[in-house]
Amino acid sequence: MPISRLRRRRAVDPDRGSDGQLLTLLYTAHADAVRRFVAGYVTDSQHREDIVQETFVRAWKNIDRIDVERGNARSFLFSIAHNALIDQWRARSRRPEVLTDDHATAATGDGVDASLERILLAESMRRLSAEHREVIKALYFDDMTIAAAADRLGVAVGTIKSRSYHAVRALRVVFDEMGLL
Repeated sequence: MPISRLRRRRAVDPDRGSDGQLLTLLYTAHADAVRRFVAGYVTDSQHREDIVQETFVRAWKNIDRIDVERGNARSFLFSIAHNALIDQWRARSRRPEVLTDDHATAATGDGVDASLERILLAESMRRLSAEHREVIKALYFDDMTIAAAADRLGVAVGTIKSRSYHAVRALRVVFDEMGLL
C-alpha cells in the first residue's frame, strides 16, 4: 500500500496500526540512506545500528509530523538521525568512561609500582660510590657501549669493565640490605 494512501486512511482512522505500516514503509524505503548518513559520523557498526534504531523509534513517535505528500520523509529522518547523533555524543561526553575493577586496579597498580621502583632505584644508586654510579648510569641508563663510557668518563676501557663488575656487586648488596632480593 503506498504511503500516501496510508496517510489519507490515517486521517480518517487514527489508530496506531496504520502508523506501524507507515513506519514499515518508511524503514523499507529509507533505512539504507539513513544508515549511510550515520556511517559518515560513526565508525562502530553497533553504535551505527543503535543510532538508526533510535532514528526510527523517534520517527514513529513523531509520525504525525511527516508530510509524505510533499516528500520530506527522508530529510525528516536525516534530521532525526542528526539529533540522535548529537544527543548520544553529548551523553557520552557528560559521563566519564566506567572502568571495571580490573582496569582500575591495573592502572593504579602499574603507576604505584613504577613510582615505587623509581624511588627504590634512586635510593640504591645513592648508596653507591660516585665512580660506580657514573658507570652504572652510562652503561645501563644511557645505554652506552663500554668504549663510549670510557671516552665519556675519561678512563680506560679496562677500568670501566672493572668498575661495572664491582658496581653490580655493590648494587646486589644494597638490594639485599633493602630487602629487594
